[in-house]
Amino acid sequence: AEHPVGEVCIAVSGADGCRGERFLFPGDREQVRAQAAHKALELLLRKIKA
Repeated sequence: AEHPVGEVCIAVSGADGCRGERFLFPGDREQVRAQAAHKALELLLRKIKA
């Protein structure tokens, strides 16, 4: 199956398990990559603070 442009899956794993989420970011490839990296770091920071 083909994925929509801008679709990104991000997962964060820790001692309490793994959680994955799917996101759909607007923009061109570079913009999608930047937004995905930002979101991944945000999710990781939340995990570390929990």
